[in-house]
Amino acid sequence: MVTDKKLSILVISEERNESHHMYTYHDLVRDLENLKIDPKGTILVHSSMKSIGPVEGGADTVLDALMDYMKDGLLVLLDSVIEN
Repeated sequence: MVTDKKLSILVISEERNESHHMYTYHDLVRDLENLKIDPKGTILVHSSMKSIGPVEGGADTVLDALMDYMKDGLLVLLDSVIEN
């Protein structure tokens, strides 16, 4: 993760979830807090469900956690489509 006072860039790598623990909404919000991401700042997120690991509720839970945490800031999600 790269951060400064104006912008946080969150890149979730493959190493994040080696234990295959099922994450919850509260786990994800706690992780954002532990990373000291300013909820009133700007965050740019580029990730995949594979890199996050199993999440209770799937992608909807990840988006809910990000949107709720950043409700007073700016959340930027990169969209990428991989075609075979």
